Amino acid sequence: MLAFNRIMFSYKNRASNNVSIGEQKSWKYMASSIGKMDKKYDVAIAFLEKTSIYFCTEKVEASKKIGWVHNDYDKLGMDPDFDLDYFQKLDHIVTVSEECGHILKRRFPNQNNKVEVIHNIVSPKVIKQLSEKGSHDVFGRKEKETVILSIGRLNTQKGFELAIEACGIMKGWGISFQWNIIGEGEERQNLLELIDAAGLEQHVKLLGLKSNPYPYIKQADIYAQTSRFEGKAIAIDEAKILNKPILITNFSTARDQLEDGIEGLIVDMNAEAVAHGIAKLIQNQSISKQMSEHLSQLQLGTEEEINKLYSLLG
Repeated sequence: MLAFNRIMFSYKNRASNNVSIGEQKSWKYMASSIGKMDKKYDVAIAFLEKTSIYFCTEKVEASKKIGWVHNDYDKLGMDPDFDLDYFQKLDHIVTVSEECGHILKRRFPNQNNKVEVIHNIVSPKVIKQLSEKGSHDVFGRKEKETVILSIGRLNTQKGFELAIEACGIMKGWGISFQWNIIGEGEERQNLLELIDAAGLEQHVKLLGLKSNPYPYIKQADIYAQTSRFEGKAIAIDEAKILNKPILITNFSTARDQLEDGIEGLIVDMNAEAVAHGIAKLIQNQSISKQMSEHLSQLQLGTEEEINKLYSLLG
């Protein structure tokens, strides 16, 4: 039976064209091969959607259960009817932005009273201290070269192929720049092929994972996020703390994260709009400077959000 369940788990994952649906369908085969945890807990927290929540509700005995949803639920591609069975067993459903909270309440109206918003916790003091660790030029920039940075997993959600296409457009305009991407993921090879096909090896660099990304953010001229969807991207908050001009695509929760024209630019989700937005920040230094100065005046720490969690824990 164990061997059968493993085979079915693998088959369901491969057979589904939708990764999220595949993970959902695979759970029942995985679950039958996993025993319940022996100990009883006061609180069990599933800090990620899908399998983490399914495991928490079915395999953990706890007086209180909390599940986290980190993204715009409607963009995750899951079957809401499947999730409803598990959400009904949770005491709280936590998400990371007001818009994500509205989306969950619309999608699961009978679970409205469980939905809570706890923003990502960021500490300006810690981030600024860590940003000072890199004293050398981490990018090896050339004279008058603009450095753009993005951070995120190399997957379709993050839309890095839009960034690469935008780089091709900016190269054609004669702009001197390099666009660096920190992160790893299943799209690495595909992105490398796109970079090679466009002749952008000197302009786009996949830096892999970095244990301390903050010197990279500090030394960049522009932070850019070309995502298709987000909950609330913590890297954007970190870039704001380090006073970087920011460009993001107009995903559903973008305006939860950035005041357009004041803290950065929100552009349409296509390569041409991204290229024009980056060019605007490069060529109109007064705009970039105003954004940086505005960010430097804000109180951006969210350490107090931990109190919301303590409140849920009771």
